[in-house]
Amino acid sequence: MDASKIFKDIIIESPFYGIFLSMINKSWDSVDTVRVVKKGINYELSMSEKYFNSITLNNAKAHILHEVIHIALLHPLRIKDYSNKKLAHLAMDIVVNQYVNENYWLNCPTKFMTLAKLNEILASINYELAEEHKSIDYYLEKLNSLPTGDSDQFAVGEFEEINTTPEWNDFYSMSDVDDKLLQKVTEGMLTNARDAVSKTRGRIPGELGGIFELIDKEEPPKFNWKAYLRNFVGYCMSADVKTTRTKENVRYPEAAGKKIKQMAHILVAIDTSQSVNDTLLEVFLAELKHINQCGTEVDIMQCDAKGYPVRPIKEYVLDNLVRIEGRGGTDFNPPVNYYAENQPKYQALIYFTDGECSPPDLSPNNILWLIPDSHSLNDLLPGTVKQISL
Repeated sequence: MDASKIFKDIIIESPFYGIFLSMINKSWDSVDTVRVVKKGINYELSMSEKYFNSITLNNAKAHILHEVIHIALLHPLRIKDYSNKKLAHLAMDIVVNQYVNENYWLNCPTKFMTLAKLNEILASINYELAEEHKSIDYYLEKLNSLPTGDSDQFAVGEFEEINTTPEWNDFYSMSDVDDKLLQKVTEGMLTNARDAVSKTRGRIPGELGGIFELIDKEEPPKFNWKAYLRNFVGYCMSADVKTTRTKENVRYPEAAGKKIKQMAHILVAIDTSQSVNDTLLEVFLAELKHINQCGTEVDIMQCDAKGYPVRPIKEYVLDNLVRIEGRGGTDFNPPVNYYAENQPKYQALIYFTDGECSPPDLSPNNILWLIPDSHSLNDLLPGTVKQISL
C-alpha cells in the first residue's frame, strides 16, 4: 500500500491530525500492525508493510489515526502512571476510538476496544452503560467493575480477540527529565499544528481542548524580574524620547510636547554548554518571556566555550525561529567581555548558567548570575549570584 496515499487522505479529512502526523517519524518495520515507539526525544510510527498490504485504505487510516490521537492526548506518557497497564490501555483505546470514524474499522482483522464494545459487554451482564466522551479513569473504573477470572482474563470472555497489549515499553522506563522533555516536544508539535490549521481556518479537534488549556497556561516566573530590573538597573536606564500632541510643551505652547520613557537595555547570556541539560535549558528559555514583559530592551547571547551572535529577544519570544547553538565546553569570558566592551549600551548582564566553570577574568558592574537550585552556588563569580527553583 502507498503510505503517501494514507497520509494525504488524513490531511484532507482531518487537517489537524494530518499536520501533526507530518511531524512524527515513520518507518516500515517487522511489527505485527503499527505501533508507537520512542525515537530519541520524539516518536516513531513503526508500520508493517505486509499487514498494510492486506487491509483496506480505510483500515489503514483508522490504525494511523488511532495511534496519532494516542500521542496527541499524551497517552504514551501517561500509561506508566497506571499499575494495570493492560486495562489502562483498553480505557485509552475507548477514549481514542470515539474520535476515529467507526466506518474505517469495518472488516479490519485487528479488533480494538471501543465504547460500543464495552457497552455491549456491560449490557450482557446488566451493568450500567458507559457514557460518551469521558476520561480514561472513568472507563478504567467501568472495566475494573467487570467480573474477572484469571489475573489477565475477563471471566465474561469478551476480550479474547481484542488487542490488549500496549507496545509502549520504551516509555515506561523514561527518566523524569526525558519524560518532561518529550512532553514539551509533544506540546510544541501540537501548538505548531494548531497554528498551521488556524491560518487556514481549519477546525481544532475538541478532544484536545483540555490539552491546549494546559499548554496555554503560563508558567509563573522563577524570578521577580520587575523588582530586579527596577532596583538593580533603575538608576542607569536610557531614555526613549518621543514627541506627542497629547502632552503640552511648557516652553512653546504651539509645539508638540515630549514624552520620556525610561528604558533599560539588558544583555542576557544563556549557557548552552553540554553540562546544561535540555530540561534546564527549557527553564532558562521560559524565563525570557517574563523578562520581555517588563518593558525592557533585551539582547540574547547563547554561549558555551564561545559566544554566538547576539539577537533581540523578540526572535526568541515572538518569532520562535532561533535554534540552540553550542553544546560544547563552558567559558564565562566571551559574554562577560562582550558586556564590558559594550557598556554603557547595556545596563546589566543576566547570565543563566549551571555555574560549573571558573570565574571570568573581568568583573564589570551589574552582573546577575542565575543558577538552578539543583546546583551549588558558585561564590567565586563576580556580581550577584542567586538560585532559581526548577
